[in-house]
Amino acid sequence: MIGRFVVVTLVVLCIGACARTSADPCRVREGLNCADLASERLLEQADYDLALANNDVAAVRIEGACVQAMVSEEIERGCIVDAARRCTELCTLHPCGVLGADGQPSNEPCIDRCTAVIADNALADDAVNAAVVRAAGDPSLCTCAICDEASQPLCDQLWQCAAPSPG
Repeated sequence: MIGRFVVVTLVVLCIGACARTSADPCRVREGLNCADLASERLLEQADYDLALANNDVAAVRIEGACVQAMVSEEIERGCIVDAARRCTELCTLHPCGVLGADGQPSNEPCIDRCTAVIADNALADDAVNAAVVRAAGDPSLCTCAICDEASQPLCDQLWQCAAPSPG
Protein backbone atom coordinates (compact mmCIF):
# COMPACT_ATOMS: atom_id res chain seq x y z
CA MET A 1 0.00 0.00 0.00
CA ILE A 2 2.80 2.45 0.83
CA GLY A 3 4.52 1.68 -2.48
CA ARG A 4 1.33 2.42 -4.39
CA PHE A 5 0.98 5.74 -2.51
CA VAL A 6 4.54 6.73 -3.42
CA VAL A 7 3.98 5.95 -7.10
CA VAL A 8 0.71 7.90 -7.19
CA THR A 9 2.34 10.81 -5.38
CA LEU A 10 5.25 10.87 -7.81
CA VAL A 11 2.91 10.75 -10.79
CA VAL A 12 0.83 13.62 -9.38
CA LEU A 13 3.96 15.66 -8.67
CA CYS A 14 5.28 14.96 -12.13
CA ILE A 15 2.05 16.13 -13.74
CA GLY A 16 2.60 19.56 -12.22
CA ALA A 17 6.36 19.77 -12.51
CA CYS A 18 6.83 17.91 -15.79
CA ALA A 19 4.36 20.09 -17.69
CA ARG A 20 6.50 23.20 -17.16
CA THR A 21 9.57 24.45 -18.95
CA SER A 22 12.51 26.32 -17.49
CA ALA A 23 11.69 29.41 -19.56
CA ASP A 24 8.03 29.49 -18.48
CA PRO A 25 7.00 28.74 -14.89
CA CYS A 26 3.46 28.01 -16.10
CA ARG A 27 2.13 24.74 -17.43
CA VAL A 28 2.36 24.26 -21.18
CA ARG A 29 -0.71 25.67 -22.95
CA GLU A 30 0.21 25.32 -26.61
CA GLY A 31 -1.48 22.59 -28.58
CA LEU A 32 -4.06 21.74 -25.91
CA ASN A 33 -7.74 21.51 -26.75
CA CYS A 34 -10.25 23.41 -24.61
CA ALA A 35 -10.96 20.50 -22.25
CA ASP A 36 -7.26 19.80 -21.65
CA LEU A 37 -6.53 23.48 -21.20
CA ALA A 38 -9.27 23.70 -18.55
CA SER A 39 -7.84 20.63 -16.78
CA GLU A 40 -4.34 22.13 -16.75
CA ARG A 41 -5.75 25.38 -15.41
CA LEU A 42 -7.36 23.51 -12.52
CA LEU A 43 -3.95 22.10 -11.65
CA GLU A 44 -2.47 25.60 -11.86
CA GLN A 45 -5.23 26.87 -9.56
CA ALA A 46 -4.43 24.08 -7.09
CA ASP A 47 -0.81 25.26 -7.10
CA TYR A 48 -2.04 28.80 -6.45
CA ASP A 49 -4.23 27.63 -3.55
CA LEU A 50 -1.29 25.72 -2.07
CA ALA A 51 0.98 28.76 -2.33
CA LEU A 52 -1.74 30.89 -0.73
CA ALA A 53 -2.18 28.39 2.11
CA ASN A 54 1.59 28.39 2.67
CA ASN A 55 1.76 32.21 2.64
CA ASP A 56 4.32 32.01 -0.17
CA VAL A 57 3.93 35.48 -1.67
CA ALA A 58 6.34 34.90 -4.55
CA ALA A 59 4.63 31.65 -5.56
CA VAL A 60 1.18 33.26 -5.24
CA ARG A 61 2.25 35.94 -7.75
CA ILE A 62 3.72 33.41 -10.16
CA GLU A 63 0.80 30.97 -9.94
CA GLY A 64 -1.75 33.79 -10.17
CA ALA A 65 -0.07 35.00 -13.35
CA CYS A 66 -0.12 31.44 -14.70
CA VAL A 67 -3.83 30.97 -14.00
CA GLN A 68 -4.46 34.35 -15.59
CA ALA A 69 -2.47 33.38 -18.70
CA MET A 70 -4.38 30.13 -19.02
CA VAL A 71 -7.78 31.80 -18.69
CA SER A 72 -6.72 34.41 -21.24
CA GLU A 73 -5.72 31.60 -23.58
CA GLU A 74 -9.08 29.89 -23.06
CA ILE A 75 -10.89 33.12 -23.96
CA GLU A 76 -8.68 33.76 -27.01
CA ARG A 77 -9.33 30.23 -28.29
CA GLY A 78 -13.09 30.56 -27.84
CA CYS A 79 -13.31 28.01 -25.03
CA ILE A 80 -15.29 30.45 -22.87
CA VAL A 81 -17.92 31.85 -25.20
CA ASP A 82 -21.32 32.51 -23.65
CA ALA A 83 -22.60 34.46 -20.65
CA ALA A 84 -23.34 31.34 -18.60
CA ARG A 85 -19.78 30.04 -19.07
CA ARG A 86 -18.27 33.47 -18.34
CA CYS A 87 -20.39 33.64 -15.19
CA THR A 88 -19.36 30.13 -14.17
CA GLU A 89 -15.74 31.27 -14.44
CA LEU A 90 -16.39 34.56 -12.63
CA CYS A 91 -18.30 32.92 -9.78
CA THR A 92 -15.65 30.22 -9.38
CA LEU A 93 -12.62 32.51 -9.63
CA HIS A 94 -14.14 35.34 -7.58
CA PRO A 95 -16.16 33.63 -4.82
CA CYS A 96 -18.03 36.42 -3.09
CA GLY A 97 -21.42 36.62 -1.48
CA VAL A 98 -24.18 37.42 -3.97
CA LEU A 99 -26.39 40.48 -3.98
CA GLY A 100 -30.00 40.15 -5.08
CA ALA A 101 -31.72 42.48 -7.53
CA ASP A 102 -32.69 44.63 -4.52
CA GLY A 103 -29.02 45.13 -3.61
CA GLN A 104 -29.33 43.05 -0.44
CA PRO A 105 -27.42 39.84 0.34
CA SER A 106 -29.09 36.91 -1.39
CA ASN A 107 -28.96 33.13 -1.58
CA GLU A 108 -29.58 33.31 -5.32
CA PRO A 109 -27.03 31.23 -7.25
CA CYS A 110 -24.13 33.40 -8.40
CA ILE A 111 -24.27 32.17 -12.00
CA ASP A 112 -27.96 33.01 -12.38
CA ARG A 113 -27.53 36.44 -10.83
CA CYS A 114 -24.40 37.08 -12.92
CA THR A 115 -26.15 36.32 -16.21
CA ALA A 116 -29.00 38.63 -15.15
CA VAL A 117 -26.59 41.48 -14.32
CA ILE A 118 -24.82 41.05 -17.66
CA ALA A 119 -28.15 41.10 -19.55
CA ASP A 120 -29.72 43.92 -17.50
CA ASN A 121 -26.69 46.15 -18.05
CA ALA A 122 -25.98 45.02 -21.63
CA LEU A 123 -22.36 44.38 -20.67
CA ALA A 124 -20.13 43.80 -23.67
CA ASP A 125 -18.49 40.41 -24.06
CA ASP A 126 -15.06 42.07 -24.06
CA ALA A 127 -15.76 43.78 -20.72
CA VAL A 128 -16.89 40.53 -19.11
CA ASN A 129 -13.95 38.62 -20.63
CA ALA A 130 -11.55 41.20 -19.20
CA ALA A 131 -13.14 40.80 -15.74
CA VAL A 132 -12.74 37.01 -16.03
CA VAL A 133 -9.04 37.42 -16.86
CA ARG A 134 -8.51 39.86 -13.97
CA ALA A 135 -10.32 37.48 -11.58
CA ALA A 136 -8.00 34.70 -12.69
CA GLY A 137 -5.00 36.69 -11.45
CA ASP A 138 -6.15 36.15 -7.86
CA PRO A 139 -8.37 33.10 -8.06
CA SER A 140 -10.36 32.32 -4.92
CA LEU A 141 -10.04 35.87 -3.53
CA CYS A 142 -13.00 38.22 -3.24
CA THR A 143 -12.20 41.86 -4.01
CA CYS A 144 -13.74 44.38 -6.35
CA ALA A 145 -10.36 45.01 -7.95
CA ILE A 146 -11.44 42.88 -10.93
CA CYS A 147 -13.95 45.48 -12.11
CA ASP A 148 -13.22 48.42 -14.34
CA GLU A 149 -15.63 51.07 -15.65
CA ALA A 150 -16.99 48.72 -18.33
CA SER A 151 -17.64 45.85 -15.91
CA GLN A 152 -18.47 47.86 -12.76
CA PRO A 153 -22.08 46.59 -12.56
CA LEU A 154 -20.66 43.17 -11.67
CA CYS A 155 -19.06 44.61 -8.54
CA ASP A 156 -21.92 46.98 -7.76
CA GLN A 157 -24.88 44.66 -8.41
CA LEU A 158 -23.62 41.08 -8.19
CA TRP A 159 -21.07 40.61 -5.43
CA GLN A 160 -20.70 41.48 -1.78
CA CYS A 161 -17.01 42.18 -1.89
CA ALA A 162 -14.43 44.38 -0.31
CA ALA A 163 -13.91 47.63 -2.14
CA PRO A 164 -10.42 48.01 -3.61
CA SER A 165 -8.06 50.04 -1.49
CA PRO A 166 -7.58 53.62 -2.69
CA GLY A 167 -4.63 53.72 -5.02
